[in-house]
Amino acid sequence: MNIVESVQFTCEIWGAVVCIILTICVIYTRHFDFNGAVAISTMMMNNCMVCIADALAWAYRGSETTLGYYIVRISNPIVFVLSLLGGVFISRYIHYVISSNEKDHSPRWMIPVYILYFISVIIVLLSLKYRFLYDFDDHNRYYRGEYYWILEVIGLIMILINLLHLVGNHKKIDRMEYIACIFYLAVPFFAVFVQIFFYGLSIATFSYTVCQIFIFIVYEQRYTNRLVELEKERNEERIKMLREQISPHFIFNSLLSIQELCLEDPPKASYGIKQFAKYLRGNIEAMNSDDLIPFEQELSYIKEYIELENLDPANDIKIDYFIEYDDFSLPLLVVEPLIENAVRHGIAYRSEGIIELHSRRVNREVVVTVKDNAVGNCSETEKQSGHRSVAINNIKERLKLQCKGHLEIKKEDGWTVIDVIIPI
Repeated sequence: MNIVESVQFTCEIWGAVVCIILTICVIYTRHFDFNGAVAISTMMMNNCMVCIADALAWAYRGSETTLGYYIVRISNPIVFVLSLLGGVFISRYIHYVISSNEKDHSPRWMIPVYILYFISVIIVLLSLKYRFLYDFDDHNRYYRGEYYWILEVIGLIMILINLLHLVGNHKKIDRMEYIACIFYLAVPFFAVFVQIFFYGLSIATFSYTVCQIFIFIVYEQRYTNRLVELEKERNEERIKMLREQISPHFIFNSLLSIQELCLEDPPKASYGIKQFAKYLRGNIEAMNSDDLIPFEQELSYIKEYIELENLDPANDIKIDYFIEYDDFSLPLLVVEPLIENAVRHGIAYRSEGIIELHSRRVNREVVVTVKDNAVGNCSETEKQSGHRSVAINNIKERLKLQCKGHLEIKKEDGWTVIDVIIPI
């Protein structure tokens, strides 16, 4: 290969490697936007195959071996067919970008692009026999035929169709995506136009690779922005969870009880402050932690809460524990809030209220049950207004996300029964 052929070969191999790397990155983030990932990755893999085929054509150009003979004659029509297929894929990408903001956007505008592509395929196939697009000399070197320009013109028309549709719908597209699509169409248009008049240059494929890097950057920017939005939503949910989980009424009553103890029983007041600090720390940790904790630690939070409630001389809250199995882990503070719920909205209204806490293993699951003979019913337990429910929905969501567990609420003979079911 001479210098020009070596440069062309290097550019094609570089383009193939870049497209493979970018495709892997897009596939890795496909959960963010599956349709967008498919649209972009198909464009990139198509361009990758064009680069490989074109690289082989340049590498074996002038090779008079049998292998070189067949590679040159197979790779060149592949380059033509796949290059024009890129026009179809950019149409699909433009349609995806527009339909992302306009759900009922019709794909019928792409019909002329598909028709032009099928015409070009037929022309390439006919040229294999009649040699009017290109041919090879006695030294196995490619040269243009008399009607080579036909495919270039078809490619330009396909680009123009995409460009006109894009410009006509620019208000429905994000600014950066619009610029990326314009860049993707304008640069190859110029490259194809140059190739028509300057024989020996093959810059269209290289230009597509450069443009796809820009498309990829815009896609990853959207992905990064979405991650920021999700983190913001997650922080807002955490604050909401903390707000729902810690009752201002309970905090107020605990502080009042501690204030009274400071005068009547200072050692007990000091102990109450210590327990209150542990209670607050546990709730704040629950807001920020995705780790599982041993069940024994959850039991300690429950006991600390009961001790805080019993700082009020008017309270004498007791829990009956039926712990048959405790060798497991669970999300932080998913059982303790259920105990709080039973105290605040159940036995607080009954002089003979009872709370029971059970834990047992059933096959490959652990079932933690909170039972109370409360005055409410199941529907009341699940309400989210005010503080009537202590983050029931948040507990369900955390169980699902952190340990694939779930929560069941039912009524049995006047008892409210809440089962926390955790697979092991």
